[in-house]
Amino acid sequence: MEGNSNLAKKQYQLINQSAESGHVFIAAISLLEISMLIMKKRISINKSVLIWIQDALALPGIFLKPLTPEIAHDQEIINYSKKNRLL
Repeated sequence: MEGNSNLAKKQYQLINQSAESGHVFIAAISLLEISMLIMKKRISINKSVLIWIQDALALPGIFLKPLTPEIAHDQEIINYSKKNRLL
């Protein structure tokens, strides 16, 4: 994993340990969130978004978790609740 000055040393170590043991799961929706953050210039990378994502997912111990209907449904409930102040 590339270094990131925004991560505390302990966080960086935990991510690397998890990757080494094959326990890092990235939610599919996070790929869209990462792309949006890059477009909004809230984070920056040194290559195209597609290449960066492909490189990240090719690392050993990194797995992509699909967006399930249940997750999509739960997200819609959260968005609806925020708009209508139910939660």
